[in-house]
Amino acid sequence: MEVLFSIERKLFAVFRDVDGFTTCSEYDGKKVRASFPSNDRMRCVLLLDPDATEKPRFENLFCVDGEGNTLWTGKLPQTHDRFIYAHMEPDGLHAWSWSCRDVTFDPATGRVIREVFMK
Repeated sequence: MEVLFSIERKLFAVFRDVDGFTTCSEYDGKKVRASFPSNDRMRCVLLLDPDATEKPRFENLFCVDGEGNTLWTGKLPQTHDRFIYAHMEPDGLHAWSWSCRDVTFDPATGRVIREVFMK
């Protein structure tokens, strides 16, 4: 197993198996739905499980560095919203929100590149 990214003080790590499958530990006691370590392994975008809280607004997409500092947080399209799915594409990080929006982010900065209503 290869470590792709880790935050030692939070006991968090992203691993890649010999078959290429990635797994990770919980982050601050919450399940991680998806993780996207940068190629230089200096930062990682995390999507926490959208059901990890009952609050109507859950900022569950963010990027952290190896010290556990939050570098950016994904801007939610609506006031009562959360991201439910994310994947990396050549044009950026695509994140789908509960409010049916596909938001494309620059994974390095968190800047919104595009937002499309999908319903």
